[in-house]
Amino acid sequence: MAGTLQHLGYVLGTELLAAQEGVNERGFFENAAVVHCHEQALRAMASHWSDFRPYGAADWQNPELEQVAKKLQEVLLGELAGEGRFVVKDPRQCRLLPLWERAVEGLRLSTAALLIFRHPFEVAQSLQRRDGLGADHALALWLSCTLDAERATRGWRRAFIAYPGLLDDWRECLGRAFRQLGTPLRLNTLAEREIDAFLSADLKHHRDTDWCDGHPALRQAVLDVLRLLLESQSGELSARQVEFDACAEATRRAIALSAAASQAAAYHCRLYHAAVKEWFARDGENQRLDELRRQMSAELDSVNGLREAQQAELEKLGDECAAQRAELERVDGIRSALRAELDSVNGLREAQQAELAKLSCIRHELWNELAAVNRVREEQQRVLAALSCTVDEQHTQLATLESAYRECLGERDELFASLEQRRAELSDSQAAVERQAGELQALRAELNNTQLINAQLGEALAMSRNLVSILENSLSWRLTRPLRQVNAWRQRQMRRISSMGRVIAGAHSRTELLRRGHSVLKRRGLKHVVKHLARYLRETVRLREREVLRLPMPTNADWDISVFLPVDVTGSAPHHDVKVSVIIPVYNAGVEFEWLLRKLTQQKGVRDLEIVVVDSGSKDDSVSVARRHGCVVIEIPNEEFSHSHSRNLGASKATGDYLLFMVQDAYPAGDYWLNGLLTFLQTHRDERLAAVSASEFPRADSDVMYDSCIDTHYRFLGCHLRDRLGEWQGDDNESLRRQGQLSDVTCLIARERFQAYGYQGDYAEDLDLGMRLIRAGERVAMMASVKSIHSHNRPAYYYLKRSFVDVIFLVDKFADFPMPVIRSLRGMVLGFVDLACCLSELLTDKACLQELSSYEQFEQRVLESLRLRDDQFGEAVAFSTLDAKVAAFVGRLVTVRDAFPMMPEDDSVRREMRDAFEGRFRHVGHFAKATYPRLDDFLFEELLGLIQKTLAATIGSYLAFAYLKYRQDAAWEAFGGMSDELVAGV
Repeated sequence: MAGTLQHLGYVLGTELLAAQEGVNERGFFENAAVVHCHEQALRAMASHWSDFRPYGAADWQNPELEQVAKKLQEVLLGELAGEGRFVVKDPRQCRLLPLWERAVEGLRLSTAALLIFRHPFEVAQSLQRRDGLGADHALALWLSCTLDAERATRGWRRAFIAYPGLLDDWRECLGRAFRQLGTPLRLNTLAEREIDAFLSADLKHHRDTDWCDGHPALRQAVLDVLRLLLESQSGELSARQVEFDACAEATRRAIALSAAASQAAAYHCRLYHAAVKEWFARDGENQRLDELRRQMSAELDSVNGLREAQQAELEKLGDECAAQRAELERVDGIRSALRAELDSVNGLREAQQAELAKLSCIRHELWNELAAVNRVREEQQRVLAALSCTVDEQHTQLATLESAYRECLGERDELFASLEQRRAELSDSQAAVERQAGELQALRAELNNTQLINAQLGEALAMSRNLVSILENSLSWRLTRPLRQVNAWRQRQMRRISSMGRVIAGAHSRTELLRRGHSVLKRRGLKHVVKHLARYLRETVRLREREVLRLPMPTNADWDISVFLPVDVTGSAPHHDVKVSVIIPVYNAGVEFEWLLRKLTQQKGVRDLEIVVVDSGSKDDSVSVARRHGCVVIEIPNEEFSHSHSRNLGASKATGDYLLFMVQDAYPAGDYWLNGLLTFLQTHRDERLAAVSASEFPRADSDVMYDSCIDTHYRFLGCHLRDRLGEWQGDDNESLRRQGQLSDVTCLIARERFQAYGYQGDYAEDLDLGMRLIRAGERVAMMASVKSIHSHNRPAYYYLKRSFVDVIFLVDKFADFPMPVIRSLRGMVLGFVDLACCLSELLTDKACLQELSSYEQFEQRVLESLRLRDDQFGEAVAFSTLDAKVAAFVGRLVTVRDAFPMMPEDDSVRREMRDAFEGRFRHVGHFAKATYPRLDDFLFEELLGLIQKTLAATIGSYLAFAYLKYRQDAAWEAFGGMSDELVAGV
């Protein structure tokens, strides 16, 4: 079994016991260091591997066992633990498992037990043949080891494997065992071939299962235990523990009846301890003999050294003699070659003499030709003298031309330098022209948009004036003038009644205050009342408000309520003599970043504006654009970025009286946008208002999912149609989120106030800041009257990750946040797969969906497809129509679903996932029905994406709930590193 696991990639250690001829030719696969520790433990307990007698509590209290446990721990940490997956195998381990529990205590190791067993009669025959044990002794030893191992591994992840089953069909055997251990069996083609070659029928040496030796009581106990082991392979172990305990009791009685086995065990122990004593007695003598051997070895080494030196000298002399012989042979060869060369030279000399006679004749002829050549040369010299004069004249002309050429080269270089300068100026001019053209294009687009809006407003104003004129000239308006006068008189009377109600309520509340104050003073004392006086006064104010609201008042009364109106409505903007620092974290902001900076620099109604950009390693021109617009730029590495750190760093470099935190893709709505935020903050400063955020208005390219999320978010906060001032009303999660919500898309706060609090955490830092402010008695505002243009068009996989992170944050942040109970991980995964299969099938038939005319029909068709698939769970359907990353993620979930055991709750949990998706889809539907009365081609594509994003958000949320419940459980390991992957980058 250990050899098979080694082929599967498990580590056994660096030094294993060697194979033994005739016993185990393929190896024992036992770690030598572990076997040594086991032997040391047996010696400490005065026992032996063949000792089957039970160990008492006193045996395990031996102090030497602590040292052995530490050695085992060193082996685990030093040799095996670094490899990831390792196996420890030794038969002695069956009775020493309590020692292993001490060794692994405190180590973060996941342990499991594979208990492999052979037929006890075959084991007894093997022990008789190899070690000479008696039949009763061998059977008693098998029983002790088996029952001790079973009892010690209760509570572990474990599996029982029969040795014949491993040899017959190792794939089915190991697959069943690994499923019981909750660990996936990883196979590859190479490992399968190696295991097929390794596991052969010749590994089974003894096959006699009808062996009849041994005491009958021992044989019966052995057969009972063997039956239980065979039945335990199925994995249902808890029901058989009582039977194993009964077998252990029967074993003790059988061993007591078998006197031969007990005598043999005692005899073996005596022999073992006698051998140990003899070994210690001889150890000193062996050490002395070893010292003598070392001395003799040193002398022998010196003699061998002298002999080797002499041998080297002789070899050197022999090499010199061989060299001299070779030199003599070379000289003889040279002599022979010289003789042959001399004969050749004599022959050549005779031939040269004959050739010399011929050359004399030729020389005479050449003298005659030379005289003729001299005459021709004299004639040529005269011609050459004439040519020399001509060449001198040409040299003079050439020098003149060269000087002129150098002057031309100088002029050319000057022209080239001037040309390069003109080209650089032209390039700068072209860049400036292009930049101005881009700015002009943007300004033209903005001008066209403004003109269009002005035209629409003019048409609406003209229409309104026309309608007012028609209304004032109508007969009904003239006839209802008395009714309007009566209504105005009724409103004045209701204002007087309201004033009287407030006076009455004030008197009543003061009486109630005195009564309650006297009661509290009587019960808790003066010190308590003085300490909590502020809280009692706040409660008194609320009491007065409730008393006034109890008065009967008409619902349509025209109350004089102070409502904040933006400058675009009122037409007047107060000038604020303050400096505002805008802090923007930036990473690859893109072309729109320059538009944001230009829009910020155009804000009116403030004395000075400073823009601080914190860039975290942008690869585009974001930094250069920021510097060109005069921003203060802070550059940090990308790995140093976090939402809180980057904003705190920008705030530390800011010099403004107020800090305005923004994001790189948000835009101010109007030129008095910042003025409106400042006006609202300073107007309510006496009401403990510390920070203010503007609500978001989505862009034209925003998707339906994001629009729905924004609508739901602001309705939850209570600022969908009006400004909200939030203050502390309790520590429950709903009150804190509703009252303390700020937004980093736009957040204005005084600099000294921010320096006292700062951002904290890596996620939802704006909500955390708001909650800390209201807990300290401050108030925060979320405005509906001032808008920031901001939205996203995210892929479906982003919503999966975002939902996962949101749930983890909310559950970790708020102890009372509601969390559903995931009763079955397998059912949850199957529910995800069913939803993905159903929606993938639905999206393949786009033509059928495109025939629908309204969102109600679209929603009904989607939900009907979920119900039709209610009884078709787990069908193999490709997710090709889904978002690629979501499809890949669901595909990974398919691979891990079999890692979880089947449970009765699987089907109900599976349906809960469908119900969760349906609830989310219906929730988005409320927004979509009110917004989109009819379907068109663009909206149809958006709704197809909405299906996938709702699926992704459902999967992310419930995976987070499962992670929070099972993250400390070994069952979560089947998901691998999914949780780290989902958290990264959000």
